[in-house]
Amino acid sequence: MDSRFQSLLHVIASALVLALPGITLLGLLQVWDLQRSWAGQVPFVIELNNDASKDTIEQIKKAVLTTSGIDPESLEFAGRAEAFKVMKQDESLGLNDGLTENPFRDLILVKSNGAVSKPEVLKSLNNNLLPFKSTITRTDAGQGLSDEMNKGLSKILLILMALTIFFTGLAYFIIHYLLRNLLHRRAEIIQTMHLLGASDNQVFTPYRSLSLRLGLASGFFAIVWVGISILILFVLMPDLYKIVSLNNFAAVITVLAILGPTLHRMGLKKTIQSITK
Repeated sequence: MDSRFQSLLHVIASALVLALPGITLLGLLQVWDLQRSWAGQVPFVIELNNDASKDTIEQIKKAVLTTSGIDPESLEFAGRAEAFKVMKQDESLGLNDGLTENPFRDLILVKSNGAVSKPEVLKSLNNNLLPFKSTITRTDAGQGLSDEMNKGLSKILLILMALTIFFTGLAYFIIHYLLRNLLHRRAEIIQTMHLLGASDNQVFTPYRSLSLRLGLASGFFAIVWVGISILILFVLMPDLYKIVSLNNFAAVITVLAILGPTLHRMGLKKTIQSITK
């Protein structure tokens, strides 16, 4: 009974430390997905002069939709009059009727469909809009925003990658320490087998199933801890469930299911080697 209780404590402790690289790995995968999808979410912005007529705006929209690489369903028109009205209605700005001149411009927003590179889409878009050069103030691909966002996400990726590696190493050392304590009572048996001529692999064979059981159990409970952590985050930030990918969570489950037995196998071999020295 005492041995089973020790094994249970070992599994719980191992699962807690295994959950740490699982959580950071999930965060890493989520940020990686965000970095890959971010560029496609930044729209092309076509800024128009204040004197652009409705007919001209409709013609510009048609020219935009004929551009290769454009997602037609993403096209939006942000009118200056509507933007000015919304701004004046915002009481937090304290403008009300004090502002009479409209500082906004009419904007046409559209996204690429991802089939063509963004620079090529911008080049094609500019060519299609040449007849309206006098009406269009500028066409912006949001490259500056994309570059800044990618730079920030790259730093976060490096931090999460370093944390994942660090926590994996930490999990190995803690599991190794826990296994030493677990096998402390069997040290004399292991030393006797070694003195009788058994190699480290032969000594390890009787404990192979033990390392597999402990590893699988630890991996399973680590998955449970990660799941509980995600549920807590969902309660604190309800909108988070919209961005957490099930594919990424499945990848973390797979990694933890493999990592648990692997670290236990490595730790048990290291423990046996240290006992037989």
